[in-house]
Amino acid sequence: MANTAAMLSAYLACKTEINLLTLQETRWTAKYESNAAMLAKHQKQEEKWWEAYDKCMEGKNDGTEGVTHNGRTFNPNDKNAATNYANLLVCEYCELDERLIELTDLDTEYSSMKEVLEVSLTEKRAYADSLKGVVQNGAQETGMISGK
Repeated sequence: MANTAAMLSAYLACKTEINLLTLQETRWTAKYESNAAMLAKHQKQEEKWWEAYDKCMEGKNDGTEGVTHNGRTFNPNDKNAATNYANLLVCEYCELDERLIELTDLDTEYSSMKEVLEVSLTEKRAYADSLKGVVQNGAQETGMISGK
């Protein structure tokens, strides 16, 4: 009977740990998804920036004429002009550019934490299932479940 009580206590403690790990997993998953959305937005802005840069580098009419924006002409095949042109067209990228490394690092961190918690939860759930079986067997042996 004492062994069954100890195993029941261990089972309940394990279920509590599962609940806490589930809360943590939910938290890290939300952080991961939020960061992934910001990273995707940044990547989309970066693609637009490079498209504008390439457009300026190529110019119009096979590179004989520069591109214009707000009455200002940017010369083709000029890296500085292409950078300025792209910055004007896609100003959000310039603001987010400094965050790329931070967002990428956070993506790695959040993904790692999420995976660690998922593995921990899988292990705890398997352990809880084994404890549950031991508790059921112990309860049956003491006659608590069968009503003896």
